[in-house]
Amino acid sequence: MMGFTQTSTSEKKIVVPFFEDATARTAPYYTTGRSIKSVQKEIIDIMDELGGERVRFKEGWFGEKPRRYGHVLQFRYADQDAQIISAGLPMRNPTDKKIETVKVQALLIVKDQLKAAFTALVFSPGSYPLMQYVLGDGDKTLGEMFVNRYELPMLNPPVEEIRIEKAD
Repeated sequence: MMGFTQTSTSEKKIVVPFFEDATARTAPYYTTGRSIKSVQKEIIDIMDELGGERVRFKEGWFGEKPRRYGHVLQFRYADQDAQIISAGLPMRNPTDKKIETVKVQALLIVKDQLKAAFTALVFSPGSYPLMQYVLGDGDKTLGEMFVNRYELPMLNPPVEEIRIEKAD
């Protein structure tokens, strides 16, 4: 069989909009009326279903100009330390109300991701949706380490045919 050389692929650059310019497509939950505490409770409940334990929310900001207010969710998964970053949109003119809104907005996005991960468990038994967030090298997650250091290996097709049988 001939060898295959993959041409380089370009990463799609994500442009993070300012809070004041956000649209529903790029930033849902622009106005929710929710509190940080209520969304955190929902996240903890979903994390529990996924096997995440001892969830802690560290509040702060990322970067300086402009700051992105949010949280680092720290937890244990498979007896390992893990974390998820929740960074709100940057703001041109931050106010206490906007800061609260972007924090809630960012947490609701994380909640949606975790809820989708739980649903994926139902349809993809044997998957480990929180594994990518396990810390493997200081404050780097396994997902970050993989993306930054390794290329995806060529995977062989399954040896056995996968059969789906009808339920009676």
